[in-house]
Amino acid sequence: MKKRIQLLIALACAILFTCLFFDSGIGVNLAIFYTLFAATLLTVYGWQKRKPVFWIFFVASLLLSWAVAWHGNYFTIFVFFIQVAFFAGAFALSELGVGIPFFKEGIVQLFVSQGNFVSGITLGRGERRRGTPWKYIFQYGIPALVVFVLFIFFYRNSNSIFNSYVDEVSVFFENIMDKLNLKMIGTFLLGLALVNVFLFHIVRKKIVDQWLSKIPFIERIRDKRIRFMKRRGLNTKLGFENKFGIFFIGLLNAMLLILNISDLQLVWFGFEWKGQLLREYVHEGTWYLIISICISAITILYFFRGNLNFFSGNKYLKIMARIWMLQNAFLAISVLLRNLRYIEFYGLAYLRIGVFFFLVAVVALLVFVWLKIGRRESMWLFLSRNLITGMILLGICALVDWSNVITRFNLSHYKKSFVHMQFLAKMPDRCLPVLLKYRELLPEIKSAQLKRGYGYSDEVNEEEISVVLERRKLEFIRKYDQQSWRETTWADRDARYRMP
Repeated sequence: MKKRIQLLIALACAILFTCLFFDSGIGVNLAIFYTLFAATLLTVYGWQKRKPVFWIFFVASLLLSWAVAWHGNYFTIFVFFIQVAFFAGAFALSELGVGIPFFKEGIVQLFVSQGNFVSGITLGRGERRRGTPWKYIFQYGIPALVVFVLFIFFYRNSNSIFNSYVDEVSVFFENIMDKLNLKMIGTFLLGLALVNVFLFHIVRKKIVDQWLSKIPFIERIRDKRIRFMKRRGLNTKLGFENKFGIFFIGLLNAMLLILNISDLQLVWFGFEWKGQLLREYVHEGTWYLIISICISAITILYFFRGNLNFFSGNKYLKIMARIWMLQNAFLAISVLLRNLRYIEFYGLAYLRIGVFFFLVAVVALLVFVWLKIGRRESMWLFLSRNLITGMILLGICALVDWSNVITRFNLSHYKKSFVHMQFLAKMPDRCLPVLLKYRELLPEIKSAQLKRGYGYSDEVNEEEISVVLERRKLEFIRKYDQQSWRETTWADRDARYRMP
C-alpha cells in the first residue's frame, strides 16, 4: 500500500477516535470504533489467505468490543485489550499459524510502528534515505535540547536582559497553550498511535523465519556414543530414564489413587451438609488438582521430550502416563462436584464460576498431553495449542455479564441457598432493577434464610438493604443522565428505563 493512502487512513481513524473518545469514558464508542476500524483493515489489506489463528483473535476481539458496549465490565475491557495485542501480533506475523509469539509481537509493534509512521511523513515520495527519523532525533535533537535547557537554566540568572527575553518567550508559549486543547490533542495522538500498530506494522522476517523453521513433531536424534555405552542395540541412558519414569509415575499414580478413593467416599457418595461452610471444601480440592496438574505436566513433558518417544521399551511408561492423566480427569470431576455442591448451598460467585472455566482448561490440557504422547508432538506445538485454548476460554468468560447472572440466580434461589445480601448490594448499577424487584420480598427472604439455618443479614454498614438500594438508584439515575451517549452501555440504558 502507498504511504500516502496509509497516512490518510491513519489520520481519518485518529479523527474518528477523537470524536468518539474525547472527554468520554469507554462504552458503546469502543464497539463503533473497533468495528469500523476492523472493517477498514480487512478492506485495505484483504481477508484471504489468513491463518485460522488470525481469525480466532480477530473474532474474539470484535466480539469483546461489543461485549464492552453491552455491559462495560472492567474485566471484559481488560481481556479485550489482551486479545487486541494478540490480534496485532497475528496481523504483523500473518504467515504464522501459532500463537506463542503474538502477544510479544503486538507489544513490539506498538513502538516500532510509530517510527514507521514518522518515516512515512518525513520521507518524500520517491526519496530513499538511510536510517530512520529516530536516528537523527537521537543524534541531533536530544543533544541540542539538553544544551539549550542547561544554557537557559544557568545563564538567565546571571543576565537580567537575557532573563527578560526568556520570560517573554515563556509568556508567548503559555498563551498558545491556553488556546490549544491539550486533552483533545492527547486523545488524537493516542488514537493515532493505536491505529499505527496495524497500518504501519513492520513484518520482521527474522521472527517469521525462526518460527516457520520449527518442526511440529519430535525428531529422533542419532546419538553417536562409544560402543560400550550400547547394550543389545539399546541406549543405556534411555533404558535408565524409561525404568525411572515407570517407577516415578507409578508412585504418583498410587498416591493419586488414594486421594481419588477418599474423594469417592467424601465427595461422590458420602457427602452430607449440616450447615457447615464449604469454602475450604472446594478450595482444598482445587489446590489438589492444581498441584497434581503441575506435577503431571512437568513430569510427562520431561520424559517425552526427546528420544524416549522412539524407545522400543516405552510401552509401560506410556501406559503409566495415560493412567496418570485419567486419574487427573477423575480428580477434575471431583472438583466439579465440590463446586456444584458449593453453589447448591451458597449460590453463585465470581470465583465459583471461574472454577468451571479452570476445569475446562484442565481437561483441554490433559487432551493435549495425551495427543503429544501419541503423536510425538513438539513442545512449541503443545504450548501453542494450550495458549490459544486459554485465550478462547478467557474470551468466552469475558463475554458474559456474570454480575447479572449471579444476581438473578442467587435471588431466585433464596428458598434453597444462601443469599449474601451485602455482596449483592454492591453489584454494578446495571443489576439494580433486579435487586429492586426483590426489595419487597426482603422480609420473606430473611425468614426463608433463617429457617434454612443461614447467618443471614439484611444490613450493609448498619444500614438497611432497602435504604442502600434506594440511594444507589438515585445516584445511578443522576450519573446516567449526565453521561454522553458515547460512554453509556446498553445494559445501563436498559437498567435506566426499567428502573421502578
